[in-house]
Amino acid sequence: MPLGRYEEAIAPLSAATQLKPNGATVQYGLATAYGGLGRYEEAIQPLLIVNRLVPNNAQAKLDLAMVYDLCKRHEDAIAKYKEYIELNTNDVQAYLNLAADYQMTYRINEAIATCKRVIEIDPNNITAHARLIGHYRLLRDYQSAARSIIEALRIDPENVEALEALSLRSLRLTRGGQFCIHELAKMCGVWYLSTRLRTSTYQLIVDIRPLKEGGRVKEH
Repeated sequence: MPLGRYEEAIAPLSAATQLKPNGATVQYGLATAYGGLGRYEEAIQPLLIVNRLVPNNAQAKLDLAMVYDLCKRHEDAIAKYKEYIELNTNDVQAYLNLAADYQMTYRINEAIATCKRVIEIDPNNITAHARLIGHYRLLRDYQSAARSIIEALRIDPENVEALEALSLRSLRLTRGGQFCIHELAKMCGVWYLSTRLRTSTYQLIVDIRPLKEGGRVKEH
């Protein structure tokens, strides 16, 4: 809908909500008009009313959660996403949004658990695997971060987050560092993994290819 149509809709919808304050449809319409204009703070109140009037309306919960995100009200968004997920337990994007809110509120362990839930639903969800890299790095759990890099590269060998994370400075994958990526390759046992150092940028260049089941890691 053109912006002008949203502008035109505000006045009659506001009047309708005054005449029928418990009308979920007009409240939803008003919230939609405010949202279409980018007036997200003003969309919150009519969405709250819709949530109160129709407590089992999953879409209303999701819309309010997303509006809270746009307003950077992350704690409120977390609460509403959790309500929504109770009604839609396999909505991967809702879980990813929830994980992002957990990260924004420095609840990293909860963000990790939520990404793992996404992977339970969709094992090859590259977004969840890539986000786990960053979450584990924040906790300085470099082994888990390295595992997530390998898994992300298995799914998408050109994944930007995984390739950027393969840095000596961020993951400490040096011979004498906290964790060596060759040791990770041995533990995985089913991937061909070779690395070389690009000294100018301190980046490890990775070559990863799937092997047949029972294959052995080729060391370099």
